[in-house]
Amino acid sequence: MSKDQKSLTLVTVAAALLVGAMMLPVMAVRIGYWDAAAPGGAIPGLPGVHWLDQSSNQYDFVATGTPIAFHDAVDDYWLLGQNSGFKGAGDEDLYDFETDVAAGPGNGDPFSFNAYLNWEGPTAGDVPYTIMTKARKEGGNAHFNGYSFTLNWSEPDTLQLATQAGNNTDRHVLRQFDPNGSLAGKDVMLTVTHDGSGQTAGTTFYVDGVALAPPDRFNQSDLNGTTLSGGQIEIGRNQDAGNGSGNGMSALLYFVEIYDHELSAPEVSGRWNGGSPTRATQDPVRNTPFSSGVASLAITTDSAIEFASELGETYQLQSTISTNPPTWTAVGDNVMGTGGTMELLDPAGFDPSKTYRVFRLHL
Repeated sequence: MSKDQKSLTLVTVAAALLVGAMMLPVMAVRIGYWDAAAPGGAIPGLPGVHWLDQSSNQYDFVATGTPIAFHDAVDDYWLLGQNSGFKGAGDEDLYDFETDVAAGPGNGDPFSFNAYLNWEGPTAGDVPYTIMTKARKEGGNAHFNGYSFTLNWSEPDTLQLATQAGNNTDRHVLRQFDPNGSLAGKDVMLTVTHDGSGQTAGTTFYVDGVALAPPDRFNQSDLNGTTLSGGQIEIGRNQDAGNGSGNGMSALLYFVEIYDHELSAPEVSGRWNGGSPTRATQDPVRNTPFSSGVASLAITTDSAIEFASELGETYQLQSTISTNPPTWTAVGDNVMGTGGTMELLDPAGFDPSKTYRVFRLHL
């Protein structure tokens, strides 16, 4: 799995093309950890409200939606609404987990997700109450490539993991319920582990450190194809599950974690720590200006820059005269990625004294 940290792609008209990429392979047991007890500060060069990764991968989040998540620094949580959340601003391949179905027996990537939160409950009807997703929408409200970890509107005692290969037929979906009742209205630690097989038999849910057991609310093991999706992790409101609006969760969110292995029952129980899970105490700091990767970039005419876009992402052409430090200014209007090659232009014509960049906005 690639752990590249991608650098921003710049174009200086006089130099024609400048592309940089710094390779930072990182392997860790806990490959992502975001804690509202120590959310970190601002990321230079990246607008918005940020939530910084405690792990060495430095995969950071930007708040999205309306209203923007509110941080309570007294009780150490993010207040999320049904239409608010976070979107990643890092390596798009870092949290892709392939399964045995596509990679071959024994070659799948195990993983575990862990979220400590207080959910208000199913207040918006029949929508996915998304804890976390990493998916690429393929058309229709339930068709995506990737995975999602959600709560359930009609059964508020239930957790769901869906891993799909582009549609809601070729998928692995498991729903299990907590015999103690609804998961809403209380502080709970929700955990899902998977052994990389792509089968429901390889999936285990935990609530407050205790494993859930059959009977299942729903069980489908028909995954057929790759689950790799590219794109960014999204917490709460997202563009991939349901209709892309109001599909988050009204909740107090304390922390979220991702592991690159299948947590054991003692590990999950130890993380719960009898109801007092350990919290982060030191805010991460980012001193380096934010970098955003663009796969390819080239000046094709006197007034257009060509680049490879991703479907649904928003891009903006920016320019600067000063480079130490750079002060970037938007040029023209934002455009929505089509998933193919696109062009951006300077309406006034490219200026040889300026440096240009295509910046992927995290909206």
